[in-house]
Amino acid sequence: RSVVVTSCSGLCLLSACRRLQVGSSSHSVFHLLTATKPVLLANNHSLTFAPYNSCYPKLELHLEKAGLTPHVNLWQQPLCITGGEGGGGEDGVAGIWCRM
Repeated sequence: RSVVVTSCSGLCLLSACRRLQVGSSSHSVFHLLTATKPVLLANNHSLTFAPYNSCYPKLELHLEKAGLTPHVNLWQQPLCITGGEGGGGEDGVAGIWCRM
């Protein structure tokens, strides 16, 4: 239900989850279907976010069993918790994240 990524570089993650948390990671791509805003902790840079891009016959059934819906997807709204300025916006936070 929750995915936690720590100290990763060069990761390409395709995930449907209720929550994503990323810390101390760089140069990674996240293709997400997530019911909540991805949480970006300190020491991240060069992260790219994109929508979940998988499709197969029983996907909607599996999402329903997991308590997820394809109609609620906040992949493009990461919340930066860096201890300094930040917050994110439509175009991301320079150097930390961007949209694909």
